[in-house]
Amino acid sequence: LCGDLNNTDVLNTFVHELDVCIHLAALVSYASPKEYHATNVLGTPNLCRAIIENNPNCKLVHCSSIAVLRRSKVLKFLNSDYANSKAQADKCVEDCISETSLRCSFVYPGLIYGPEDTNLVPSLAKYLKASRVVLLNGGEKDGPLIYIDDLCALFIHEAFSQETGRRYIGIGPQEVGVHGFITHLADLIGAGRPKIKLPKSLLMCIAIVLELSYKLLNKRKFPFISKRAADLLSINYCPKTKSQYNKDWEATTTIEEGLSNSMQ
Repeated sequence: LCGDLNNTDVLNTFVHELDVCIHLAALVSYASPKEYHATNVLGTPNLCRAIIENNPNCKLVHCSSIAVLRRSKVLKFLNSDYANSKAQADKCVEDCISETSLRCSFVYPGLIYGPEDTNLVPSLAKYLKASRVVLLNGGEKDGPLIYIDDLCALFIHEAFSQETGRRYIGIGPQEVGVHGFITHLADLIGAGRPKIKLPKSLLMCIAIVLELSYKLLNKRKFPFISKRAADLLSINYCPKTKSQYNKDWEATTTIEEGLSNSMQ
């Protein structure tokens, strides 16, 4: 069955006989705030309503993003349009839970990589070979990365659980930071390790100016230096926070094993 989140007839048919609906549909790649809103924000309550009205016993496993948990509540201009749209989508689901009998759990994946990855690892490899990767302060430890098989196992784990209302952060063992992930990838592909480390604030200022310029020029892609890129190069997440969410699940694939599998 094919359709989109703004086609209520298709959604009604889709959810009719489901026991569990794993909501992965979202716009992740470069888009305008309006496009993110149309898919991630407006589409999500459509799915919730379809479940409530047509199959209220169906459990929803809502895929959010670690970007939501890391949004700045003070310096809001630093948040990406994508993170803002996913946060608004989460709010739609939470409102539906409070107002109806929707049965739902949340998963917040980190940076996803694996053999079929067409985004994270290929992009990093491309820029590493061109010597266009720098390291940013903040990415030295606790990298919130997750190997795709582990993330799939988490969704299956929650799909078969009879409980609802639970929240999981989908990240791996965190034995290294993003810097370690990047340098290990550089070694695997025979590229030079990045030698320059900059403060995140410097690159973030450049990213804000570039993104604004691209929007004014109606360019349909991210600039090389974007807020998401700056965040990726400096991202970390506290293991203690992870333990507050993940009570009965842990990822097991190490960065070394996951990257080796990804490059085969």
